[in-house]
Amino acid sequence: MNKSPVVSILLPTYNRVALLKRALQSIFEQSFSDFELIVINDASTDGTRAFLDELACRDTRVRSVHHERNYYPDISRTLNDGLKLARGKYIARLDDDDYWCDNDKLKKQIEFFNSHPDYVVVGGGTIVIDENDRERFRYLKLEADKEIRGKALFSNPFTHSTVMFNRDIALEVGGYGDFKNAEDWELWLKMGARGKFYNFPEYFVRYLMTEQSKSFLFK
Repeated sequence: MNKSPVVSILLPTYNRVALLKRALQSIFEQSFSDFELIVINDASTDGTRAFLDELACRDTRVRSVHHERNYYPDISRTLNDGLKLARGKYIARLDDDDYWCDNDKLKKQIEFFNSHPDYVVVGGGTIVIDENDRERFRYLKLEADKEIRGKALFSNPFTHSTVMFNRDIALEVGGYGDFKNAEDWELWLKMGARGKFYNFPEYFVRYLMTEQSKSFLFK
């Protein structure tokens, strides 16, 4: 059996094959390449299945998983499926309509974990864009563990598509819970009992915000 990768990237998708290609390009442009990419197709009907299967044939790091029925809005189920399939020590998350804007994003986070083994979740900053990829605004989350903990009960301390976190600890605390629009926030709070938090004061993701996007909370 092949050696387990350092990072497992979880990317759920549904009927967004055009945007998905942009997200995938940002993954393949990363300077850190010891990853597996688990793309969970939630019963898309737009050609996503064929596209992913072809991609998996061309790149052995890609694992395409296809649901036969759509589970939306139960994103927790989809993400927990990915957690159980993952082989990496760390999990990185990316949504299909977002994309990473720092080619060293994974590298920086792995180096941080290697030098700070007592940390469990690491994130970064966000550039919010519109449907035409134009910047609307940008923001950084609180950086230091003490600052993050002081506000973590009042607003989500991490942007989901920027995070990297410890897989084993995430599984030990039960993974993502069934909380609409807050499944990630609830996971961070559980993991915070097992280790520290950090946000890089750097921008890691371009986040697409439309009228249909989930609401999100600032620091």
